[in-house]
Amino acid sequence: MIGIPMYTTILTLHKQGISGRQIAKLTGHNRKTVGRIIKTFNSNASESPKKYNRKSKLGEWHEDILRLLESNLSRVRIHEELRARGCLFSYPSLTRYVKNLKTTSNLCIRFNTAPAEEAQVDFGNIGKRYDPSGKPAQSLYF
Repeated sequence: MIGIPMYTTILTLHKQGISGRQIAKLTGHNRKTVGRIIKTFNSNASESPKKYNRKSKLGEWHEDILRLLESNLSRVRIHEELRARGCLFSYPSLTRYVKNLKTTSNLCIRFNTAPAEEAQVDFGNIGKRYDPSGKPAQSLYF
């Protein structure tokens, strides 16, 4: 599928008078695809492609997926459970669906320790070092 930036690029090149073959060569897309985009633009005179509103195959299993997620099952285990119930979809489809659910999870776990029990080291950039003559010093790590 061609994204909106490429769609706009093809239409811009077409408006500049560049032929369909040259546009196909410049963009790396098939000549027929370029021709279809130009034809659609000329017939509709709209600059944006149509978006498809597809229904998810997993939509009917939404409640079951949420219930299984709340019981802290892994995605692999959820896929196995739903396949046993008769769902016919792939594991990557399930992972994409779960990723888009916007579920909350505890990603930050705090450990409370007594003072001076732990130390923290930052290995970030501390800036340039100079030797006594004013020249940049050679790094020990590079």
